[in-house]
Amino acid sequence: MPVKSAPAEDIRTTIRTLDSKINLVVERLKTLESNQEIAGRTLLALKDQVRRPAPVAERSSAPVAAVPAVDLGPLQTDFKKLKSDVKELTNTVEELKYVLDQINPLNYATVDQVKDLLDEKLKKK
Repeated sequence: MPVKSAPAEDIRTTIRTLDSKINLVVERLKTLESNQEIAGRTLLALKDQVRRPAPVAERSSAPVAAVPAVDLGPLQTDFKKLKSDVKELTNTVEELKYVLDQINPLNYATVDQVKDLLDEKLKKK
């Protein structure tokens, strides 16, 4: 006979809240991963453009001043930071999932429930 009490409902509500928060974190992770992928592709495209020589038709016979190379350092730093943020969030989600799986609050009884069960056992004797 399942006992429905306010603490049990509070626990269920808390679990639902935690579940929705975990789902939000997962969605944010997916967004970060897609942003990371886009930044990576952009970085590679820019790198190719910088290293690719100008086509022959665009070159003039007059000497041209050397074009300074684009500094990709800040982009690479941002990319590495995004990558580490995604790893951090992934680890956090995995830890939360592990803790919730280990605790499994639905298996616990409240103090009132234990007292009621003890009272019933004592009355039967």
